[in-house]
Formats: sequence, C-alpha cells, structure tokens
Amino acid sequence: MKTLNLIATILFALGASGLGGCVWWVNSIQDFKSHAQSATGTVIGHQLRRSNNGGTTYAPEVSYIGLDGGRHTFVSSVSTKPRSHDIGDQVQVLIDTRNPNDARLATTSGLWLGPIILAILSGSFTLMGGGLLLWRLQSARRRRWLQRHGQRVEARIVNVGANTSIRINGRHPWQIQCQWQEPRSGKIYRYASDNIDYDPASYLQGEAITVLIAPGNPKRYWVDTSALPEPA
Repeated sequence: MKTLNLIATILFALGASGLGGCVWWVNSIQDFKSHAQSATGTVIGHQLRRSNNGGTTYAPEVSYIGLDGGRHTFVSSVSTKPRSHDIGDQVQVLIDTRNPNDARLATTSGLWLGPIILAILSGSFTLMGGGLLLWRLQSARRRRWLQRHGQRVEARIVNVGANTSIRINGRHPWQIQCQWQEPRSGKIYRYASDNIDYDPASYLQGEAITVLIAPGNPKRYWVDTSALPEPA
C-alpha cells in the first residue's frame, strides 16, 4: 500500500531527524559544560506549567550571583509534581563563563532530561518506520521471487473484507481471503492478499484467484492481485 509506505517513510524521517537533533543537543550541552563554572543558587519561587494530561507541574526559579558580580535568575527547564525544591533551598548551578545569563541546574535531569526524552521518542519513530520499511522491502523481495519461481495455483475466494487488525488514516484496508486444497495430501491452505486501498470485490473475475506458492512449501505464498487497478 502506498499509504503504508508513506507513513513508514515519514516515521523514519522524523526519527532520524530527531536523532540528529539529539546529537546536536548533546554536543551543545558538552560545549556548555566545558565553559561552565559551578556556583550556589537559591530557589526563590516556582513557575507553574501545564502537563500533557492537564495537571500542573512546578519549575524552580533560581537566583544566583553571576560571574560579573550581578544577581541573575533563571527558571529550570525541568518541572515536576510535587515540587523538587522548596523556596530557600540552596542548589548547585552551572554558569557559562561566556554568558553570565546562561545558567542551569547542575543535575542530571537539569542538563540531560531533554535530550534523553528526545532520544527515546526519536529512536521509537526510527525503529517503527525502519521496521515497516524493512518489512515492505522483504515482502517485495518475496513477491518478486515467487513471480519468477513460484507455482501457480487457483484458490477459491472465500471472503473479501476489511482487515480489522490494522487501521490506516482512520480506516481499515481491504483483503482478499482464499483457500486452496493440495491435491496429493488433501490439506487445505488459507491465504490472504496484501492490504488493498479500496474494495476490490467488483474487480474480481470469477470465484477464484491466482496464488503463487513456493515449490515444496505451500505456506510461502503471494496472492496475485496484479490484475486489479492501481489506486489513484
């Protein structure tokens, strides 16, 4: 399905871009740390933020004396519930020696939580998109092999309906289900076509459809839908 290929490509591209952004972010933090100086700050308040589930989280606001001798404040990029610090707490901060206004909490979460979350999300997108693309590539390779070497059999169509196991763009794709009885053993094999973007029922000729099976292995197959019209 063209739609599935597009979704897989978008997921993979988003994931790869996110991983590239994560590498840039990590390098930026390393650069900051290499030019940072440690100091002590004081929590003077909290900034309220809305979480994704509609709740409220709290980001500490910290005051510190900069390298220029002036007093500066910043709000942590990490917010939690309950509050991670009380007002008046002393905290360690890192200050960029090149910019006294650039200070961050000297904690793992204060420095690395953002890129860690981005890496997890981007890695998930990359794996999902890459897995789908790999599966589609292997399916195409199997189809080409069967088209060259497969044994053609005529299978009886038993159902044409929606494949309810997956949903793409809010709807289920269609599948042709058929079955074939192996003459020598009498065993019945059931086959399902690749997913189809539209209802193919009106385009099927007769009550049977060609299936290509691997010689000696009827469980390896491809339902030949090449006679169906290409979707727009």
